[in-house]
Amino acid sequence: MKTMTMKDKNKYVGLLLCMFALAPWMFGACDDKLGGDTTTSIEFPTDTLNKVVSPGDTVAVEFNAATNWKVVSNRNWCVTADGYMDAAGKSGKHTVLFIINDKGHGFVEDMAEVTLWMGNENQVIANITRRAKGYFMELCNSDSSLYAVGESMTLGTSGVLELNVNTNIALDQLRLSTPAWIRPKRDGKAITLEVVKDSLRYSINHPTDSFTLFKSDNAFKQSYHVQYVGMDSRELRINPEIEGTLVVSRDAKQCHVGSTEYTAPIAFTVEALNNGYELLSMTYDRDKGYAIIPASDCWFAVKDDHCGNISLAFAEENQSNERRACLLALPHVIVDSLAGCSEGYDVAVVDFLLEELDGRKEMKQDAQQFCLVEMMQEKALDWTVTISPEARWNLRVSSDGTIYSDAIRGDTCDAPVKTLVTGSYRLICASYNNTTGCAVMEMEDSWLEVTDNKLDSLEVRFKANDGNERILFLFALPLPLVESLDPESEAFHANLSGELFEEIEGLLQVKTSAEQYMIAKFTQEADEENSMRVFDKEFKGIEVVKETDQEWLDIAAAKGVAPNKVFRCSMEFGFSYTINPLIPISVWDTGNEANNDRMEVYGKSGKKYVSGKDNDYEEDHVIMDEIEGSNYMLVTFTANYKNIKEDLIIYFVDNDTNYLKALVVTCL
Repeated sequence: MKTMTMKDKNKYVGLLLCMFALAPWMFGACDDKLGGDTTTSIEFPTDTLNKVVSPGDTVAVEFNAATNWKVVSNRNWCVTADGYMDAAGKSGKHTVLFIINDKGHGFVEDMAEVTLWMGNENQVIANITRRAKGYFMELCNSDSSLYAVGESMTLGTSGVLELNVNTNIALDQLRLSTPAWIRPKRDGKAITLEVVKDSLRYSINHPTDSFTLFKSDNAFKQSYHVQYVGMDSRELRINPEIEGTLVVSRDAKQCHVGSTEYTAPIAFTVEALNNGYELLSMTYDRDKGYAIIPASDCWFAVKDDHCGNISLAFAEENQSNERRACLLALPHVIVDSLAGCSEGYDVAVVDFLLEELDGRKEMKQDAQQFCLVEMMQEKALDWTVTISPEARWNLRVSSDGTIYSDAIRGDTCDAPVKTLVTGSYRLICASYNNTTGCAVMEMEDSWLEVTDNKLDSLEVRFKANDGNERILFLFALPLPLVESLDPESEAFHANLSGELFEEIEGLLQVKTSAEQYMIAKFTQEADEENSMRVFDKEFKGIEVVKETDQEWLDIAAAKGVAPNKVFRCSMEFGFSYTINPLIPISVWDTGNEANNDRMEVYGKSGKKYVSGKDNDYEEDHVIMDEIEGSNYMLVTFTANYKNIKEDLIIYFVDNDTNYLKALVVTCL
C-alpha cells in the first residue's frame, strides 16, 4: 500500500470540501425539475371546477401544488390575464385567473379544459363552457325608430313602408313572410312592404296579420303586427290620366288628345277608399262656364260598376254647335258632407268645385284632381271642308315657278296646280324654316298666287325664286274655326298657330288634327345659279354621269331632290379614295361664317358614316375663285377603305330648311 504524501492529503481534503459545498446545489437542482423530488407525494384536486361563462367573464382556478407546476388551457378564448394559454410556478397554494374572450364565438357552445401538470402527471382541474352566441335582430323604419317585437306597424295612405333590419343572422339565411295583401321587396338589409294594387282602396287591420323575419332553419324568428289605414278618404287615383281636352269627332267615331288617339269606349279605373265615389257630369259653355247636367241630358254614355271600373262611350253624332263637358268622380266623404249642407247638394257641389272668373263658372284648381276627362265634340257639318284630290300633295316647284312635281313619285306637270275645295273656308298660308318651324303668314306676302272662284276650281301659281330653297303650307280652314279664333284681333296669328301647330323637338310642326285642312306642302328649288356641278378637271377617277340610274333617281326623289340635282361619281378603290364635287358658294356655306349647310354620308345599305379624323371619312372645303368668274367650293371627300366598302350617297343639306339641295352617288 502506497503511503499518502502530504501533497496528496491536501488534494483529498480539498475534494471533500468541494463536495460538501456542492451538495445543497445538487439536491436543489433536482427539486427544480417539473414535478420536483420524485419521492414527494403528488395530489391533484379531488373536485373538477365546472363553469358556464360568456365573453368578458373571468374564471378563478384554485389548486394546491406540492411541487413545481404548470396549468394549460386548450382554447385560445380562455387565456390568462397576460394573454397566454398557460402559466407555471412553484409549490404552494395558487389561484390562476383565466379571461374569457370572443375569439371564434359562434352559435354553438364551446368548452375549454384547464390541465394541471406536476412532474410527469397531469389532470384536468377545470371545465369552462362558453355559451353560444345569441341571434340578434333589430327592425327600424326610415326614421330609424325601432320596432319592439310584436309591435304594430302601419302602412300609411301611400301603401308603402320602408324598413331596415340589423341582425347577426347571415343575410342568405334570413327569410320573411307577409300576409297576401302585402308585396315585400328586399335588397340586403333594406326591406320595402307595399300594399298590392287590389288592396289599396281598403283599410286592413286583421289581428292575425303579421310580418315575420326568421332564420331559414327556424332557429330564430321575430313577428310584428301589420295593418293598412287605407287611402286618404278624400283621395282619388284615376287611370289613365288624360291631360288636355279629349277631342271627339262630330260623328262620335274618333277621339284624340293632341297626337294621341283613343278608341271608344274608353276604360277608366277609379280607386277610392272602400270604393266610395260618385260620378258627376258637367257641361261647359264659353259664355257661362260649367253647370251640372243630369245623365239623361249627356251627349256621352257612362257605365259604372261601382267598384272603380268606368266605361265612357260616344254614340251620338253632333248635329249642332261644338259642345264641351267634363266627367268627375267625387269621394263619398265629400259627397256626404255636401249633401248635408242647408242650401242643398247641387248648390253646395257647385260652390265646392267652381269659382266665378270673368262672369263664368270655372273649375277650381283643387277640383281638377277629381276630373276623369274634359271633352269637346266637334261642330256639325258646317265645319266640314272637302279637299279633292284627297291625297295631301307634297309638291316640289321649279325655281322659275313654271313646273311642279310630286316629291315622292316624281310626276312632273306644268303650273298652275288645280284642286277643288268645297265648304265655307278661308285660305291660310304658313312658311317653314329649320330654326323655328312653321309660322303663319299673309297670302299676299307668300310666293303663291291663288285664283279661287269658290265654285269648281282653285288654282295655285308660283312666283319665281331668286334665292335659296323655300317651303310653304297652304290650308283651307273652315270659316267657323277661323271666326272662333277672333280674326280681327292682334292675337289672330298666335291663336291660329296654336290651332294648327304643335312643338316637336323645339320646332313648330303641323298637328295631325290640322292635316285634314292642308291643301298641299310646296317646296321651291333655289335658282339655277345655285345648281350643283361636278368639277372634273385634273382629277383622275371622277366621272360625271347625268343619266343616273333610275334606282338612284328613286332614292333622290324619296328625299325630295330633283333629277337635275343628282350626280354620280366613280371612285377608284385603294388605300383611300376621293371625290371632288365643285359647288357654288351661294349653295354651300360651310366656308362662310353662316355655316348653313352640311354633308351627310350614308351607305347604300342605309348605314350612316361618321366624319372626322380616324373615323369613316374626312371632308375638306377649299374656296376656288378663278373658275368661270365665280367663287366655288371644292369639297374633297376621302373615305377610309377599311371602314367603307360599299357605294355611298352623299347628301348636301341646307341647315336653314333641313331640306336636301343635291345628292351625289359614289360607285366603286
